[in-house]
Amino acid sequence: MPRSTLGDWLRRPEVPDVEAALAAFLRGPSGEAFLRRVVLASLLVFHKMNACGLRPLGLFLRLTQLDRFVGASYGALQALAARLQADLVAFGDDERQRLAARMLPRAIALTRGFWRWSEWRPRPT
Repeated sequence: MPRSTLGDWLRRPEVPDVEAALAAFLRGPSGEAFLRRVVLASLLVFHKMNACGLRPLGLFLRLTQLDRFVGASYGALQALAARLQADLVAFGDDERQRLAARMLPRAIALTRGFWRWSEWRPRPT
């Protein structure tokens, strides 16, 4: 968590328009873990796997009032999305190496039909 967020939380004990019990939960360790899961899951599902930009994602955080607890600006979400992308690439590289080491070598036969299909081009109309 950035120092500025923690400092803001300490300077502002009450969150406007949010119930005190909810604010207390979201500022605690369990609430912080929950917020991290919600933000990362929404970035993964909406931004990485579907065609949702960062601005609608920020709007989602504002409408749910989670912007009072996490950074919902375009810059904050862009930095987080870049970090998530780098982590996904690193995970994919690690998994490829791990799984490749366990694979048994096998002979693969390419049939004549495969070559015809791979050379197929649509005819101009």
